[in-house]
Amino acid sequence: MQKKIGSDAGPTGIRREWDMPSDHVMPLGEWILWRIAIFGPVLAVPAYLMATSPFGLVDTVRHYASAAGCSVGGLIGTMPAKKGEPGYFRRLDRNRTGIACEPEREARTLRGGNAGTFMRVEPETAQ
Repeated sequence: MQKKIGSDAGPTGIRREWDMPSDHVMPLGEWILWRIAIFGPVLAVPAYLMATSPFGLVDTVRHYASAAGCSVGGLIGTMPAKKGEPGYFRRLDRNRTGIACEPEREARTLRGGNAGTFMRVEPETAQ
């Protein structure tokens, strides 16, 4: 919204509304309530995660960061993670052995009887 003003207007003779001084000063109580409404949930989520985590601060951050996947967990050094350690999530434990993102063992696969089925054969160990 633009208003015509006399001598204090710019070169166009028009002064914008946002250039005008505000006649509304926010009371301190209202200012505090707005800050709580904005920053309260932002601070409550990390506080809840820290309160419910069995790990320390650094391990909790690493634990939740590795939830993104095995590659992220490998970058921050939490993988492979055993059950109960920071970084272990059941969805990252593909074979349900209690170790998340464990490296694949060398194994040969042979074609089974039906198309699309595979049988895993462990490599022979030297004796």
